Amino acid sequence: MMVGLPRRALALIAAVVSVPAGASSVVADLFRDGGVERSATWQRFHDAIASNQAACETVCVCNVEGAQLVSSIHGEATCLLEALVRNCTLLDTSADFLRSDQWPDCPSGRLHDCFLEPLASCDAPALARAARTRITATQYYGLLGERFPDAALAARFGVRGRLRAFAEVVGYVMRPRPRVSAAVDRVAAALGLADDPRDAVTAHSRQTDKRETYHGGAGGDGPATALLARHQAWTLGLGAIHFMTDAPEHVAAIRGDLARESRGPSVRLAVLDAGRSEDWVSEFLGECIVAAQGAALVAPLTSNVARVIAELMALVAFPPLVDDLYHEAWVPGAEHLVAPGRPHVTAAAAWRLG
Repeated sequence: MMVGLPRRALALIAAVVSVPAGASSVVADLFRDGGVERSATWQRFHDAIASNQAACETVCVCNVEGAQLVSSIHGEATCLLEALVRNCTLLDTSADFLRSDQWPDCPSGRLHDCFLEPLASCDAPALARAARTRITATQYYGLLGERFPDAALAARFGVRGRLRAFAEVVGYVMRPRPRVSAAVDRVAAALGLADDPRDAVTAHSRQTDKRETYHGGAGGDGPATALLARHQAWTLGLGAIHFMTDAPEHVAAIRGDLARESRGPSVRLAVLDAGRSEDWVSEFLGECIVAAQGAALVAPLTSNVARVIAELMALVAFPPLVDDLYHEAWVPGAEHLVAPGRPHVTAAAAWRLG
């Protein structure tokens, strides 16, 4: 299923994902430099996020429960969107999930102390004066996004569209500190995408820790994802597949399947070497930022990683071109994906159940 684009002629699809003049080099801060065209209304919404986080008249905190790295980013984005419509400045919320003995240069173990820019820019006197409140939001919006603040966004900012609104807050949360910006450059160079990251389809597969997603065989869904990505590369005239995975065994299976299925133009497979950096947090975040600058995404949207990449893509070109092997119905900001007609079963699980 393609998310974000209606069924149109290929010429129109290619036009949507074509590279704007002068915007072909990789960037690190997609909130500031992503390049998406914004109307005056959306620009005001974009600017309001930074203004809200500098106001510091009322500050709020929000718990991100049980979150790992990427789900923590999603949770912070949910909290930030709530803070924006409630007119309070959100303080940093990320859990201290990094062990201090493994990160001696980051003793707090918190994302925004070491890897991403702080959410708020309140100095000590401002914090002392500020009123305080708590947001009782959980890590995600509900199953169908039923608590997404559509009405509040429309009334206060005049904007509508969940993906575009959520992309802006994800982009703000993901603003990189210098070590992550440097990792973006390293990753792009290692993948051969530094000069033109838009000359690639981004593809993603993951380990089998998502019970609702089918991953058949040793290579999981990697080979099928790679073949679909190559089809997109052929369709759009792109030269590479940037394959992002936490499963090294998927890469070997992918190479074999791509070699056996050799019809059509040659497409280069760009994959980072596993375990190539001790600063894995910076490199992982850097690769997500590079991945979001691809021309299209092929990935199972049960993955938080895939959803963050798709959301960041909306800051580069809107709407983004996203293709899911399992035809999931994706709700930006929500915890689950929804199979058409079966609101409590994901499409992948429905496919397995028959």
